[in-house]
Amino acid sequence: MQAVSPSDDLKARVLVSVQRVPAPTRDRARRATLLILLGAAAIATSLYQTLGGADHGSGRPQEFFLESISVWVVAALVSVWVAVGKGRAPMGRPRPWLIAVAAGMPLFIFLTTLALGGATAAGNQALATVDPRPGAKCFAMTIAAAAVPLFALLFVRRRSDAVHSMAHGAALGAAFGTFAGVWVCSWCPDASPRHIALGHVVPLVALSLAGAVFGGRLLASRAGSAEP
Repeated sequence: MQAVSPSDDLKARVLVSVQRVPAPTRDRARRATLLILLGAAAIATSLYQTLGGADHGSGRPQEFFLESISVWVVAALVSVWVAVGKGRAPMGRPRPWLIAVAAGMPLFIFLTTLALGGATAAGNQALATVDPRPGAKCFAMTIAAAAVPLFALLFVRRRSDAVHSMAHGAALGAAFGTFAGVWVCSWCPDASPRHIALGHVVPLVALSLAGAVFGGRLLASRAGSAEP
């Protein structure tokens, strides 16, 4: 099969981007990314401790807590690996991978935790009949923990993506949301489906949309549109 070469328009945009933005060394880019991830962890940990820590999340069935936190940890690791890591390809991860993280990860978390919560509630009458808490606190905690590192990485990588800047930004938003969501899940005592949807999944969608909008502006090369 004959290889498909990039279009002349894409080549021109990449060349202009390279000329306008000095490319950092791989080691410098890795250090900056690592510092931002450490900063994200520090912000989430500070919020977690300030708002009550593990004591605030007491009351959930231990089995559901372990299962749900495992889901968030796996989602965070996969999302960060795909969206924050760039792989060996010069243009970064393929667009389908980025879209899968941006759109698929919130759905995966919701459906998985919904199934786990339903199974736990079936054997726990107290959990089955509890009134769900409003999701505003968990929503705000997720946004507060994820927004600063998200925009920090978008700024560090500005003008670096001439291929799929909006998809890249959306995936970064979902990745930092799931990363922060590990701490929020540890902090939250509510296992009801409505609360999980409003307090934990909706902020991921909001961060993904914000990442797409600002990623399209910050990551895209000046020589072309956000997406080819």
